[in-house]
Amino acid sequence: MAILIPDAWKTSVCKVLSTCDERNIHMTLTARNDWASTFPDYWLHSLYLALTDALSAPDIRGERKEMDEEGETYAFFFSHEDTRLYGKVNLLPDGKVIIVYSAHKPRFGERL
Repeated sequence: MAILIPDAWKTSVCKVLSTCDERNIHMTLTARNDWASTFPDYWLHSLYLALTDALSAPDIRGERKEMDEEGETYAFFFSHEDTRLYGKVNLLPDGKVIIVYSAHKPRFGERL
């Protein structure tokens, strides 16, 4: 069930994304490839901006997910270039590193 994503989590994730520092923004190979195949003319920086735009919305809803890695993970829908996308991001416990697990067109309809 989708809930409002906590402001503290969104703020921390956006802060990491704003650095564009791949030492702090880890991404699965699947997420990287999905983004590149959907938007072949865009750099990863565009993904960072799209995620930041989505997470800056006060009413963005998502679902908490449990992953193998420690941290707080949310799945949510966002858009880029009028394309609806599914995102899943983990904020690690130190609050300075994120893992982007997903950045692709929804594969299961409206289910998070």
